[in-house]
Amino acid sequence: MNLLANERSGSNVSNPIPIIDFQPFIMGNLQTQKAVAIKLERAMREVGCFYLTNTAVSLKQVAQVFTFCQYFFALPQEEKEQLLMPPDGSYHGYIVKRQEETIINEKLSITLGLLQNPVEEVRDRRSQWFEEHPELCEPLSRAYQSFQKTVEIVFRAMAIALDAPQDYFTKLHGQQNDSMLLHHYPVLHPTLASNVLRNKEHIDYGSLSLLFQDEIGGLEVCTQAGDWIAVPPIENTPITILGNIMSRWTNDKYPGTKHRVSMPTTQHAMKERYSFGLFPAPDDRAAIACLETCLAPNEKPKYLPISTHDYYERGFQAKL
Repeated sequence: MNLLANERSGSNVSNPIPIIDFQPFIMGNLQTQKAVAIKLERAMREVGCFYLTNTAVSLKQVAQVFTFCQYFFALPQEEKEQLLMPPDGSYHGYIVKRQEETIINEKLSITLGLLQNPVEEVRDRRSQWFEEHPELCEPLSRAYQSFQKTVEIVFRAMAIALDAPQDYFTKLHGQQNDSMLLHHYPVLHPTLASNVLRNKEHIDYGSLSLLFQDEIGGLEVCTQAGDWIAVPPIENTPITILGNIMSRWTNDKYPGTKHRVSMPTTQHAMKERYSFGLFPAPDDRAAIACLETCLAPNEKPKYLPISTHDYYERGFQAKL
């Protein structure tokens, strides 16, 4: 397995995924910011993901989101299914996956607009449910905004790492065109648990993913060398995973990272699992095009420029 050396990455022998302290980037000058960006670039190149510490996210906010997850997914199935995501391409609402009539995993996709102005975001039972629960929406909204601030900082560091203007990615994400996805993986019967992944191998479709997981674990990533490795949970420490758009921006030099959720083989095997993440995407009319700094002399882009709207529309149509 291609592991990163301790002194180079901030990782350790048992966990090869770099742990990047972002306080020097937030508080420091350009020189210290470049030092953080160098660590980030190496993590993108060798592993495709990295942990973040000392960000705008507080332990209280993370706990509040997990509390909401536990509350919502414990609701009667009939109530949750009133919020089912419609088959029209909109990405708000409840999603459930079953196997042999058993729920394997379930999700709730929300946006900041749905939390702050439900009726303006969508006009159906989904908005009505959030209107009826302002006491849940307010802390979720504050946590959501802190996650957005953290993603903005990561984008600035990524821009420096790729020799682009520091505001390159933040300008492309001016609309904050993102969503937060809450996951629940119920307890499975042992005979079923031995035959399924809790979430199959995939690459997230957006720019990147900022993920939080509980202590149960199970998340795995495929490194750029092709090795599958575990992503151990670290309290209040999100993991950032590269999305598919990064492949287009960098001409596949930093491709989107494959990941999956396996069934734990430890004492946690028969316990339910919760996780959540923020999934940013560029503005609808933004052009997704290869950065010139990611092209070698005489190298041509592998992908034609495409607007974010068309990129997601193609992805939606491909799923039909």
